[in-house]
Amino acid sequence: MQIYRTGRGRWVRGAPAIGDDLLHISSNKGRIWGIDYRGRRYPLERTLLYLRTQLWVWGFTAQGPAQQGSVWATQTAGEQPYPPALAYSDSDLASESGSGSASIVVVVADAAGIVTGLDADNGAIRWEAQIDDDITVAPTIAGEIALVGTKQGRVIARSAADGAAAWSLQLQPDRAITASPIVAGGVLLTASAADGGTLTAAGY
Repeated sequence: MQIYRTGRGRWVRGAPAIGDDLLHISSNKGRIWGIDYRGRRYPLERTLLYLRTQLWVWGFTAQGPAQQGSVWATQTAGEQPYPPALAYSDSDLASESGSGSASIVVVVADAAGIVTGLDADNGAIRWEAQIDDDITVAPTIAGEIALVGTKQGRVIARSAADGAAAWSLQLQPDRAITASPIVAGGVLLTASAADGGTLTAAGY
């Protein structure tokens, strides 16, 4: 069993996203983590971590200790109230990263309208896009497209590779999207607050 603490006041929001090697979590203070979840916790490990942290806080060591499993942590804009989503690609993303294998982008969305894509391997921010609306649900992935739903009843699609605008779909205005959009069988399914609750199906 492994225990990972994100720090005082940093609440983990929603479920983690698990990739090939790392587990990814977001917090209410905008920090995103990539964690190797396969390690084991050893006796007295938490106690030793606490003591090393205190030595760092009081200036006896130059650098704070890393928790077991820590691979990267990145501060993003906004609060990140929604869980992350993972976008896989074996074409554009892989060539951009310089690898010959599939690349993974961690996509997070802030309620204030900022969508961010991070490299899953090292946490580097690949792109950041401002949506002119409040985001009401966690992002989802359809192929190489990241989808978000907004307070004004729009589904907005962005390229997971670079954040470029792909398309947007306006449902009933002023009726917030209430669940993450999903794509299944060539159909985009979206739930909104229209008429007390509406499920909309559109061709994808």
